[in-house]
Amino acid sequence: MKKGDTLWGISERFGVTISQLKEFNQLFSDTIFIDQVLKVQEIPKIDDIILSPEIIEDERILNWVTPIRNYSIKHEIPFPILFGIMLAESSGDPNKVSKKGAIGLMQLLPQTANWLSVNPCDPIQSIEGAARFLKELFDQFKDWELVVAAYNAGPDKVIKHSGIPPIDETREYVQKVFSYVKKLEKR
Repeated sequence: MKKGDTLWGISERFGVTISQLKEFNQLFSDTIFIDQVLKVQEIPKIDDIILSPEIIEDERILNWVTPIRNYSIKHEIPFPILFGIMLAESSGDPNKVSKKGAIGLMQLLPQTANWLSVNPCDPIQSIEGAARFLKELFDQFKDWELVVAAYNAGPDKVIKHSGIPPIDETREYVQKVFSYVKKLEKR
């Protein structure tokens, strides 16, 4: 930042909105100071998110691009990770219920949803809860593969095994999510 910079000027330079800058930096006014350090995150524009036919198995997946993008920004989760988890968990079906009792778009277990204070049957709350949970997991593990493994198997199992647990389902899940991530990052 240089003297005379404004939030408007910074938003123009980095292609983000003023409200995104304020939210990302937890600013409560439009005033910035010369010694203030602002974080800027590259925000994917909706037009830049191109989903190939191999990713779009069902048209309803397109309904979740904007909310996943918005919550990935808010909670500092890479869009491809959050979107890849949604694809791996439910393929975009907000009414899915797993054999283990996980519910909704992001397949939250009832106890996890309660802990996050979200309704897992509401797709937007499910996305928001999953993003917050992933942020907490990242703060704990600092490694996206471990975060994805913990989302699937639980953080205790990742801690117990000092890495991705030797559970076939979890290993396959991590591979599946990151295969989506690679396809999304090629765009």
